[in-house]
Amino acid sequence: MDHIEIEKLKNTVSKMMQDKKGILAADESNGTCNSRFKALGIPETEEERRRWREILICAPEMEKYVNGVILYDETIRQSDGEGKKFTDVLREKNVLIGIKVDEGLQEFIDHPGETLTHGLNGLRLECKNTNHSARLLQNGERPTVSLIELQVKTQSAKIQKFWLAML
Repeated sequence: MDHIEIEKLKNTVSKMMQDKKGILAADESNGTCNSRFKALGIPETEEERRRWREILICAPEMEKYVNGVILYDETIRQSDGEGKKFTDVLREKNVLIGIKVDEGLQEFIDHPGETLTHGLNGLRLECKNTNHSARLLQNGERPTVSLIELQVKTQSAKIQKFWLAML
């Protein structure tokens, strides 16, 4: 990592930590989002997912409370009801944009009930891929954030969850 990349990383981390604001994880996969919609009787369509994300991203003054938003690949290509790309809305609000890069949780082999984040192997190659999120990453416009979740059984068989956020 050269000096310029280190400075970008420092600036990103500094911005993420300023003013005691939070990070909005709006990176639900289509499957997860659809399962929640189904339970509520909401049509499981891309348009409904777009409308839901618009509520989150375009909320008035959300930037007062949020320094960064983690988006799902589909969301990066979506726009608000007036046609403005969500990424442009966030940039205008001076909110950092992160991209979900993992493939969700999978059961840990030979450990029933324990899970770990899948899809981080080969991440470097994925960032060179030709899809929109990879181009965004490759151009270095904004950070990539991945939330790694591990579920581990303790001796009492209680499941403990651990999270690690990565830049």
